[in-house]
Amino acid sequence: MQKTATGLEPRTMEISEDGTALYVVNYDEATMSKFDANSLEEIQRVDTHASPIGVTYDQTADTVWVANYNGTLHVFDDTAEQSTN
Repeated sequence: MQKTATGLEPRTMEISEDGTALYVVNYDEATMSKFDANSLEEIQRVDTHASPIGVTYDQTADTVWVANYNGTLHVFDDTAEQSTN
């Protein structure tokens, strides 16, 4: 069994349809982490600006959708380079 650390209070995770990436929302940090699904190495962390509670991946548009506790949605372009915290 493999283990890895996430951000504070992980809530939901989603794996990309091709199985290469794992996305985890970190409620107390207001971030989303992207992991390499094979090595479980965190390769990106982006700010969601709110307490995220859900995540889903849309392969057709290469976007990651994050639902936040305050009722907002953030959509991230998974093909673009985004800043890492």
